[in-house]
Amino acid sequence: MQNPPTKSRVNLGFYLSIISLFAALIPLAGYPVSIIAIIMNISIIKIDPTKKSTTGTLLSIIGLTLTIINSILSLMFVNSLTMLI
Repeated sequence: MQNPPTKSRVNLGFYLSIISLFAALIPLAGYPVSIIAIIMNISIIKIDPTKKSTTGTLLSIIGLTLTIINSILSLMFVNSLTMLI
């Protein structure tokens, strides 16, 4: 059984991972949220590996990947606009 601090850290890491999926829409917000969520979830997995912390890690990685894709697409869009001018 988990003690309360570990359980609250698992929940915080999981919720931060879900927020990282939405933060991926704004690249400057997506990077720090995703990276913090990955670090937090990996540290939780080392202490107490649960299904929720593993899922949180995967969601954080997906959030970081979406942030990178959004950044690349944004740079391509800005570059195409500057070529039109």
